[in-house]
Amino acid sequence: GDPQGTDWLPPECDVSIRPGWFWHKNETAKPLSELLQIYYNSVGRNCVLLLNVPPNTTGLISEGDIQRLREFRAAINKIFSHNLAPDCLVKASSQRGGK
Repeated sequence: GDPQGTDWLPPECDVSIRPGWFWHKNETAKPLSELLQIYYNSVGRNCVLLLNVPPNTTGLISEGDIQRLREFRAAINKIFSHNLAPDCLVKASSQRGGK
């Protein structure tokens, strides 16, 4: 981006839930541990995570992929359910434009 620009554009991390971008019957969803690592390395670094979930040959999302998505959501909810800094105050040491 342009440091003097007027708009902030967050980076985007595009990745598939499967080994490849498209659905193949001989492939399955990535393990939960790998999806969590992808989450930490993207969202955890202030990126937008675009997780591709390809439809199968019937045009539907496979049950295995749906189950992995549910596991992924449940893990994220559990991991971040406890506020580690409930009484902390945030103070900026510097601000863009000096304001």
